[in-house]
Amino acid sequence: FNTLWGEVSHTLYCFLFLGFMEIVGNSRPRIRKSIRGQIRFAPYAIGFLMGLFVMAMTVRHALADRLFVRGMGEPIEGRRIEFLQRSLDHEFRNGNAQLALAQSYARIGRHSEAGSHFKQVLERRPHQIAALNGWAVSRGATDSLPVEREALLVRAIRIAPDYYQSYYNRGMIRGQEEDWLGARALFCESIRCNPSHA
Repeated sequence: FNTLWGEVSHTLYCFLFLGFMEIVGNSRPRIRKSIRGQIRFAPYAIGFLMGLFVMAMTVRHALADRLFVRGMGEPIEGRRIEFLQRSLDHEFRNGNAQLALAQSYARIGRHSEAGSHFKQVLERRPHQIAALNGWAVSRGATDSLPVEREALLVRAIRIAPDYYQSYYNRGMIRGQEEDWLGARALFCESIRCNPSHA
């Protein structure tokens, strides 16, 4: 299906048309069909049912995508969360919607919900750098041990050594532990990766 996740494809219309023809049939009196004849038409019936299933999945995905786009364009965090949550209700495996929802929760200070969503993103995409950073920060706001938070950031740095935010967040943890030299070194590394972040 060439456009399966964007719009209903032409192949799907073909299956639906064939299934509709099989159901309606012609207007002549029906004669009891042989087993061989019924077997011959079975693929059309199967195609029709598959077409219905694919169409339902396509509509569900398209609706989830529309809600995601609308949510990302919403400037008010509460409304954005509402749209993103509705998008996830329709397509629970949408990692982008899940990450955006987690980040929205983090921005309004609801760190336990944010952490839960960051964790779900990482279960499906373990190398998602923004999710690793977000989860580390959210865990910091929910009385997690600094060692656990720093382990997440070390993992993020190993995956993407040039991502400035990982160094910055790790530097914040070092600063909270009053390791000023360690914090300064990490902040310098963050600025090296992204000078505009200074």
